[in-house]
Amino acid sequence: MNWHEFFQLSFFKPMLWIGGAALPLFVIAWWRDREAGSALPLALLGLVWAVCHVKVYTLSYLLPPKEAVDWLVPGAEVLTLLGLVAWWLRERKIPVAFLSALIIAAAAWLALRQLPWLLHRGEAPAQRLIWTVAGCVGVLAAFLSAEWTASRVSPAAVLGGLAIFSLLAGLGLWSMASPERTIARPLAVTAMGAGAAVAALLRSRTAVLTPGMAGWIGGGILILFYCGCLSRVTSVPVWPMAAAVAGIPAATLLVALHRRLFFSGTGMAWLAGLLLSGAAVYWLCAADQQRQTGLQVSPASTGADDTGAYD
Repeated sequence: MNWHEFFQLSFFKPMLWIGGAALPLFVIAWWRDREAGSALPLALLGLVWAVCHVKVYTLSYLLPPKEAVDWLVPGAEVLTLLGLVAWWLRERKIPVAFLSALIIAAAAWLALRQLPWLLHRGEAPAQRLIWTVAGCVGVLAAFLSAEWTASRVSPAAVLGGLAIFSLLAGLGLWSMASPERTIARPLAVTAMGAGAAVAALLRSRTAVLTPGMAGWIGGGILILFYCGCLSRVTSVPVWPMAAAVAGIPAATLLVALHRRLFFSGTGMAWLAGLLLSGAAVYWLCAADQQRQTGLQVSPASTGADDTGAYD
């Protein structure tokens, strides 16, 4: 695809809506004094995430969803309810992080099970089950990695890094000529992460990520990328998906290594790690598309006439 095809309203209109909504909402959420136990930001994340899908595709709210990826919408609605209940009952201990992980894992399972097949049409039920479980494990690995990092890196850096990774994942889907809605969703998540990151910078003294927030964004990006890759009828891009699964854990590993060697700069290590991981995903997507284009070569002419004109 040409770069001028990327700059179209179907991509940027949802980004403007979601980014414009995320910025003031998270500024308001972090306006008061720092409260590590407050779950209001988690509730707002679920709300903005659901709106993200609806702005890309108006019928995303239907249940059961028409598109597998839209299982994230009821998941986000449950996340919003969880955040509101935890915010209201702030004096009681609610395992918000565990329940958020359970919700994202359920959304991944339902999304992958709704697809008619995963890697090829003739896959056996046992293969389908193994690949579905592997996909859910990848989502949980991204969730846990992002959560570990969020407890050690500033909120602005965490959100900014996830926005970068989402952007490069969306560009990777675009380079493989995916459908517009498939590309627009991770780009809208990019705008949401960027808006929340700016809000965290504006409220740097009070901004705090509720447990489950970073994990939901990381796991959600992975589900969006899964469904984008699996939407291809033939020759599913396995290597880009493998790189996406390893992307967030690899950035977390870089942060852990950086913390052992240096006393500061973990935020920059996280940003650099996700930039490198996202660049690897994009490169593999572009390489896969070039391979597919190379396979679609017309047969060489033999000089024989097969039009039937001389029959």
